[in-house]
Amino acid sequence: VSLPETDAGDAIGVIAHQLTHPDGARILTFVNPAWKPAKVRAVVPSAKSAEGLVGPEIASRAAGDGVEIVMDLAPWQSSMVEVK
Repeated sequence: VSLPETDAGDAIGVIAHQLTHPDGARILTFVNPAWKPAKVRAVVPSAKSAEGLVGPEIASRAAGDGVEIVMDLAPWQSSMVEVK
């Protein structure tokens, strides 16, 4: 999982973590530890779909050989996404 920079030179302060199931499914968690909102754009290689489980609504689309996930996280908000 990569979190490309949203604006030239500005790094995202979002923390991402991945849990992998033996069948290939992955659970991704995203946490915004900041006092300001964060726009998250995550690129997940070797994935076909993404579904938000907990947290704000996500938008996903195919991106090369993977999936791109986009969401807005409020301050101190977290999100959980299942990727297959």
